[in-house]
Amino acid sequence: PSGAKYLVFGSYWSGIKLFQIDPATGKPSSASPTIYSLAQRPAPDAEEGAGITYHDGYYYLFVSWDQCCAGISSTYRIMDGRSQSVTGPYVDPSGTSMMNSGGMEVQGSDEGMIGPGSSSIFTGGGQSYLVYHYYDAFDSGDPWVQVRPLVWTSSGWPVTGAPLVPVPDSPVPLG
Repeated sequence: PSGAKYLVFGSYWSGIKLFQIDPATGKPSSASPTIYSLAQRPAPDAEEGAGITYHDGYYYLFVSWDQCCAGISSTYRIMDGRSQSVTGPYVDPSGTSMMNSGGMEVQGSDEGMIGPGSSSIFTGGGQSYLVYHYYDAFDSGDPWVQVRPLVWTSSGWPVTGAPLVPVPDSPVPLG
């Protein structure tokens, strides 16, 4: 909300990190060179594809857990936690830190949609959307993009609505 710029990134092997960006150069800020650790799971970690969105006083960290890119054998799923500070700590609804394997599942496999992950949040017109890829169990495991509205519960946690079909005019495979 202040306009500061950050880069959130993560590795399958070493957790999710964040650092401030100098908006003039696009490089790490020399005024604030700290690299923050936001989320971590036991080795081999299996956590990546991070993104942060701000909603109603909280920063929400979305990450992809488990195995991607194995077609219908993928176990990817989208998890999140929230914090009142962009630098964390991020916790799930039970208060478990994402630095200690915490996280709430926002979107998992569902009715032939296998391994959702690598999500992004798009907000426009007062509505937030979760955009991600998945593998279609009914179409030879082909990769697709899906868009679902995010609905914010009274306790402030995001849940997904029904997928938007078609997106935008008809489904378009990634591969």
